[in-house]
This record gives sequence, C-alpha cells and structure tokens, in this order.
Amino acid sequence: MDAGISKVSCEFCSKNIEVGNYVVHVERCSKNPVNMHSPCQFCKEVLPNFILDKHKIFCSQNPENIKIICIYCKTSFKKKAYDDHIAECENKYKTFEHDKECPICLCELKKTQELKVLECFHQFHKDCILEWSKKRRLCPICRAFFRP
Repeated sequence: MDAGISKVSCEFCSKNIEVGNYVVHVERCSKNPVNMHSPCQFCKEVLPNFILDKHKIFCSQNPENIKIICIYCKTSFKKKAYDDHIAECENKYKTFEHDKECPICLCELKKTQELKVLECFHQFHKDCILEWSKKRRLCPICRAFFRP
C-alpha cells in the first residue's frame, strides 16, 4: 500500500476512504438504508442505524441515559442533568404563579381550568393562548417565541 495516499473517514460507515474516492463513496453510502440515522428511543441521540441496536441495549440498561422532559419548560434532559434543572425551573415557574388573571381575556385564572404555561413561564387559559397562537407565535407579555 502506498503510504503517500491520504485517507478520510466516511461520516456514514466510518471506513477510511482514499481522498480521490471519497465523494463517490459518501454519495453511495448515504443512500444505503443501513447508514441512515435515527434517534435512540431512550436518550434521543441521533445515530447511524447500523449501530443503533447495540446503542439501544446499552441505553436501556443505563438509566442515566434516559431523557426526561421537564414538566415546566418542556425541554428534554438526560436524567443526571434533569435533576439539577428541575429545581431551577420549578423556582422560575413558582415566581409566575402569582398571576391572577389571563393576560389575553383578563378573566381570572383558576386552578380548576385548563391552563397553558409557555417556555417563558407566563401562563394563560389554554383556549386563549391557542387562539392567540393562530395569529402570533410570540408571548403576549414578553414577546418570546413559543410553540403552541
């Protein structure tokens, strides 16, 4: 083998490919269903399908890799990071619990009603903010972008 030929690692199959053949190899490799990428159901990391099965076995046996969604801000975290995050997020959320009325309809917010808390922690009647989101995707109070 010629030591002067440089090689590059394929991003799909991790094989070392000669530089001159790289573009053709990557194009062919990217269309191979085995090399498609999918998210792990446990940690949500996107990986090539050919290693995903082994990765899922590891993830399923390691509870630290399971992702959890924050009940307040809806962000997903690995368990280890979630434990630190939840206390901080809970404190932010509680500071906004004093809201007594919906900023859209100006009617009282009652715990018995369906409420929607945005990522910015502002809360509204669910129906009010869903109707608002048809026109705008910005919080009516702080103008932060939100997903309905």
